[in-house]
Amino acid sequence: MCSLSENSCNITCIPELRNGSGLEVFLQQKWNDFLDVAGDDPANLHVWGMLACVYSQYWLIGGLYVFMDVRGWPRFLRKYKTQPGVNEPIAWADLQRVSKHTLPDVRALPPPTTIIRDLIICLVLWEATNYCTHRALHHRLIYRFVHKRHHEFTAPVAWVASYVHPVEHVVSDTIPASIGPALLNCHLVTAVLWFSWLVHHSLITHSGYHLPLLKSPEAHDYHHLKFNQCYSPLGVMDWLFGTDDGFRQSKHAKRDRRLFGTKSARELVPDKD
Repeated sequence: MCSLSENSCNITCIPELRNGSGLEVFLQQKWNDFLDVAGDDPANLHVWGMLACVYSQYWLIGGLYVFMDVRGWPRFLRKYKTQPGVNEPIAWADLQRVSKHTLPDVRALPPPTTIIRDLIICLVLWEATNYCTHRALHHRLIYRFVHKRHHEFTAPVAWVASYVHPVEHVVSDTIPASIGPALLNCHLVTAVLWFSWLVHHSLITHSGYHLPLLKSPEAHDYHHLKFNQCYSPLGVMDWLFGTDDGFRQSKHAKRDRRLFGTKSARELVPDKD
């Protein structure tokens, strides 16, 4: 497919539309016209464009409904009210209550003890929920449809961290990572620290490198190698449920340490004694 600058006025350069219907050509041309104005940078479109689209619809369309509750107009639409006589008109205090965000004041920085407490709770909840969802994705009735994509790499590289099925991304990545901040209503600083740590943890454990001073990736690397060991991100749940017994008997477990010198884990624990 041609770049936007080349095809904004020339649909014929798009192979799949050369013999397309008039509607397809028309829609493609309108889409190109939009991208000529908005730009075609994927990051901007998927992040900022999507946010603008979703939130503008929420507040604008929602505002029309609420306007009817506040003003009682137009009156001919009142007969469509599902619960007549309720919120007619809506009390201003109730409207303020639902329209206000309950997020913590960004200027009121919580004390370090609160930040540390929230991070620890997030960590515990993440360890438990990620273990359960991850292990469920390895069930024989589910694995080949969802989680198999992630395990195409038996020797992972960093970007494999996000190489997952959309269902897995929601069930085993997003929900376990978000349940702590959502339940605790964490301050912005705490949330930034938490999600930043998660990104680094995921990249390190999938990197394929056991570097000095950084967390050991040996357990999760072993999981990609053997599939049925080391499901939990921190290893606590594996220890509780005995799903790391094979790993504990391997040389990978002996290498599973933080390195403080210049020697690699394989130099410290060779394949052959």
